[in-house]
Amino acid sequence: MGAGESKGVNEMNWKAHMGLGMLVFGILYGLIAIPQGLFWGWDRNPALTVHTILIAVPLAVYASLLPDVDLRNSMGYALTILALVGFVLLLVFWGVLTAIMGLLAVSVCVVALLLPRHRGFMHSLGFLLLFSIGITILFVDFRLGIISFCCGVSHLVGDR
Repeated sequence: MGAGESKGVNEMNWKAHMGLGMLVFGILYGLIAIPQGLFWGWDRNPALTVHTILIAVPLAVYASLLPDVDLRNSMGYALTILALVGFVLLLVFWGVLTAIMGLLAVSVCVVALLLPRHRGFMHSLGFLLLFSIGITILFVDFRLGIISFCCGVSHLVGDR
C-alpha cells in the first residue's frame, strides 16, 4: 500500500493469507495423503514422499500469496522476484526443468506488470486456474495443481 492508503476492513495481511493457505493445504493434504496411504500402504504413499512435501509446502505458501503479486510492496511480489533470482541461479546448475519453472515465474511477472490494477485479473479464478494448470503440467502432478488452486482461492476468500 502506498502512502496515505489504509487497509480496508476486509483486507488481510500476508501472514493471515499464508496462515489461511496453510490451513487449506493441511486439510487438502490430509484428504489426499490418507486415502493414498490406505490404498498403497503408508510406506509407499506417493503423497508422503519428502520430494512431494518439499515441493507442495512452498507451492502452497506461494499460491496463497500469489494474487497480491500485482502490488509492488507485497510478499507475493517479493516471492516472485525471489523465484526469478532462484531460477537464474538454478538454471546455471540444473537445466531444463528449472527453465520451465522460471518461464512460469516470468509469465506471472509479465502479467503483473501488464495488468497493474490491484484486484483485477490476478484476483480472479481464471488466473488461479491458469496458474494451477501450469503447475500441473510442470510437475506432471494433478495434486499439486489442486493444492495451488485451492490455496490461491483461500486468498480470494480471505479478501472478501
